Amino acid sequence: MYEEKKKNIRKEKNRKNKYQKKNIERKFPKFEISNDSILKKIEWKRLGIKLGILFFVMLLLIFVVSRLNKYQENENETFNKNIERITKATAEYYKSNPLPKNIGDSVSLVIKEMIEIKLIDEIKNNQEKTCNQENSYIIVTKIATEEFDLKIYLECPDKKKVVEKKIVCKEANCTIKK
Repeated sequence: MYEEKKKNIRKEKNRKNKYQKKNIERKFPKFEISNDSILKKIEWKRLGIKLGILFFVMLLLIFVVSRLNKYQENENETFNKNIERITKATAEYYKSNPLPKNIGDSVSLVIKEMIEIKLIDEIKNNQEKTCNQENSYIIVTKIATEEFDLKIYLECPDKKKVVEKKIVCKEANCTIKK
């Protein structure tokens, strides 16, 4: 009797398992996927258009970024060339004009004065806009027996900067240290 109950319970479990398996199969039918069916379902025309648009946008983005970088490089290059022109003109100016005599003393010169005495031409940025001549200046300060500190303040419409350099003057011969 006990063995019969066990058999009945096993049969019942097997029926339930079979029923559950059939329900699962009904709910989730098996799909056979082949490469041919996938290739047929892809809409090649739409895919080509989307890839073409993506390629065009990437090219446009690369072009814009490269132009911005080139513009910034040109802007910095022009600004640095202007600073270099002012530095050289300052060294020339102080070959024939008095420098500070005592350590700690300073002399200054406005860029407008440098243009008026024809040491330099008008200073412009890379967009050909004139830099502020009244607010741009140089200050030379004596820091040692033959050494001077040169501070250049250049104010242009798009950029303002202070640059410090060292000048060594020996007997009316001034050279710029880097």
